[in-house]
Amino acid sequence: MKKRKRRLLAGAVFSAVLCWGCGRTDAAAEAAGEIGKAQEIRIYEGGELVQTLEGQEEREDFIQSLALGDWEPGTLPEDAQPDGQFVCMQEETLKLGQNEKDRKLQELCRMDFYREESCILLEMGKLELVFEIPEDAAGALEQYL
Repeated sequence: MKKRKRRLLAGAVFSAVLCWGCGRTDAAAEAAGEIGKAQEIRIYEGGELVQTLEGQEEREDFIQSLALGDWEPGTLPEDAQPDGQFVCMQEETLKLGQNEKDRKLQELCRMDFYREESCILLEMGKLELVFEIPEDAAGALEQYL
């Protein structure tokens, strides 16, 4: 009987770990989808706007440089300070009675870039995830700052 309980407990723990991993993967895939919808990408360094990517080709090059498929879950030291921010913007949905020209840009997601750690803190609404990014992606992001 004790063996059966242990097996059930081990199975429950294993399932929980699998589900937790799936949730992280779903969040990363959702983030990639959100970044791809961006109509404008605002780049900040030290709180100052340094560049805005508005052209289709510019945005696609930026997204390509992120190497989203190679991001891995990571951690940040408590005292880490971001070196730059990349804010993805999209026009709000046209509402009934709203004039097309009155639509404003709204934030889809925000990525805080940490050079030393080669990490991104991705914020989408209330969801915050930390990812380790490849060195070449970190180098590409540095070029934008």
